[in-house]
Amino acid sequence: MGLITAACLLGFGAGSSFGPVNVEITKVGLTGQPGEALPLAFGAWGGDAVLLTILATVFTSASEAGAVDTKHLWVRVLAATMIAGIAIRSIYRGPATQVEMGSNAKATLIASKGVALSTLSPYGLVLWSGMGAAVVASGNGLAYGAGILLGDGLWFVLWLMILRIARSRISKKAIKPIHMTANAALIGCAGLLIFA
Repeated sequence: MGLITAACLLGFGAGSSFGPVNVEITKVGLTGQPGEALPLAFGAWGGDAVLLTILATVFTSASEAGAVDTKHLWVRVLAATMIAGIAIRSIYRGPATQVEMGSNAKATLIASKGVALSTLSPYGLVLWSGMGAAVVASGNGLAYGAGILLGDGLWFVLWLMILRIARSRISKKAIKPIHMTANAALIGCAGLLIFA
């Protein structure tokens, strides 16, 4: 198996790991307004790229890259507050918000939520520190890192396509339960960050 293929598969696996980012993308893709999931996924992918770049360049060896400490209470509380805040706001606003902003402002706001979920979550820090370790250990940093990000991006493209197909088959009765379940999962993730 080629180096870039291996990197793409690693990135695809990283992207497909279900944490707060994918829960939020799934919720928005199934219950939000059409077009909201794409900027959210793009923001999350951009956040992944930032984390990978920082974690692969700041640390000089694989052992150091894997040693990101996310056990500090303030890191976990900050991430849990952000994740719970997103869920609570979503519960308050309902499944498909009727508030309309300008399309550019809205896309930017949604993308920034994706960046924040990706970069500020200890889940993401731990996951992408492992990816950074793999880049450093590969000996082909730039190409390997690009392969990881390509695989990560491919996951988001595939998942958005699946969500688009699924949304067309979901009854209106199912939207509210899906919305509430996804928000409960986000609140559960936030709770695990603080109490686990």
